[in-house]
Amino acid sequence: MSRTASPSIEKIYGLARVCKIWKMARSTVYWRKTHAPSLAKRGPRPWHSDSELLTAIRTFITESEFFREGYRKTHAALRFNGLRTSPRRVLRLMRENNLLAPGRVGQAHGPKAHDGNIKTEHINDMWSTDMTTTLTNE
Repeated sequence: MSRTASPSIEKIYGLARVCKIWKMARSTVYWRKTHAPSLAKRGPRPWHSDSELLTAIRTFITESEFFREGYRKTHAALRFNGLRTSPRRVLRLMRENNLLAPGRVGQAHGPKAHDGNIKTEHINDMWSTDMTTTLTNE
């Protein structure tokens, strides 16, 4: 903004004037210029790219005798074949590319006995249950 020219007199605004209007110290502007945030990912670079790992994961899944494999077994197979990576990275890649094994479906517990409302209609009324959906060993 300080390099922008004024439309009426066609002069450059200048940093001092812009900082005064924005109520910002000039030192902050200079500090932000030298300490710009990096757009690169932090941490060490991985040995293998995501595309390499994804092709290794897909080849393992296609060569497997089962329908689908989970990320833990896939990670173990990759380590056995010499591709060292983290299990969270394998999970992320499999999740993003829809390669995860189908999850387990919960068990049905029978019909609901009531709608969840346990308040009585009148004061000092007692309520009870008939225990129709109790799980037993039989």
